[in-house]
Amino acid sequence: MPGLEGAEGRSTVNGVNVEAVGRQPSAVSFADRLASTSDFSHYCRMEKTQTLDATVRLRVLHAFLAGETPTVATVARNLREPATAIAESFDRLAAGRAIVLVPRTHEIMMAAPFAGRPTDFQVTVGARRYNANCIWDALGIPAMLGGTNADIETVCEDCAAPLRLSIRDRKVAGDGIVHFAVPAARWWEDIGFT
Repeated sequence: MPGLEGAEGRSTVNGVNVEAVGRQPSAVSFADRLASTSDFSHYCRMEKTQTLDATVRLRVLHAFLAGETPTVATVARNLREPATAIAESFDRLAAGRAIVLVPRTHEIMMAAPFAGRPTDFQVTVGARRYNANCIWDALGIPAMLGGTNADIETVCEDCAAPLRLSIRDRKVAGDGIVHFAVPAARWWEDIGFT
């Protein structure tokens, strides 16, 4: 992709060697990008759309953190944008897999790591309680909050026995097995099930 250079690196995370192969943006100036764009008005619309989508995504996450379930109407009101612009942004965010919408609606089913409706994965951080989509996302909520202490409650899918994990000082404690019924490469085939 133009403007991106390959980057390789190794690091250690909790004593485990991790090899990272990724891409980092090169030093391409705004003027260079603009000069390579044949239609300036299209470029401006694209930049505005990307900025709106990023703002909407952050507002959605902030709403979940505040214990609210965001909707097109509440996000539009908070951002002082037309509801149609927010609905279009929800569609783009869903197409980019940043959020998952209930089919044929603009109701948010998932905005990882948060679930838009009650689930079997309850995460308690301080006085707040959050719904997570799965155990992976349940662990992601305290991580997203900077490694804060948390309690996670769920049930065994086999026998319905209660399962509890606690996170204290960035360490997970509790008994259980994490089982992914679908290989990660196939999660998006039916993300609601996965």
